[in-house]
Amino acid sequence: MDVPDRVAAQELGNIAHGPMLIAADKGIVVGVRCVLAHSTGLHLPIVLVARGVNADAARRRLREHGDELRLTLGPSGTAQVRVTAFATQSASSEDEYRQESAYWYSGLPDSATLSLTVSWPEIGLPTTAAVLEVPNLATLARGALPLL
Repeated sequence: MDVPDRVAAQELGNIAHGPMLIAADKGIVVGVRCVLAHSTGLHLPIVLVARGVNADAARRRLREHGDELRLTLGPSGTAQVRVTAFATQSASSEDEYRQESAYWYSGLPDSATLSLTVSWPEIGLPTTAAVLEVPNLATLARGALPLL
């Protein structure tokens, strides 16, 4: 799994934010593993776990409609941008559906707070927002370790 940006693909990135639960309600949990700052954008690994009827709904929506978790991101107090996953893997058992997706946000917001919103109402996940407090992203990105 590589980031969809050629420059960022040559970096390890730098941790801008650690793990955080975004939503946890009625059989669905969504969390961000971390936010990695690269010189050209942000990489967000996101985990969704659904159980019971929510797991059934997720499997059905994915199979029949290609649905997935919806995610928006942007500086707090401004319009957010829909961010799509560039890589996704999922697994399920009889009672659980697990999806791990990697999202890419182009550019480095010049804000100390980012609004992250997730939703997948078709499986029972209402629109849920979280605020991420981040250090200066441009400074962090300059410290990203090169791979080559």
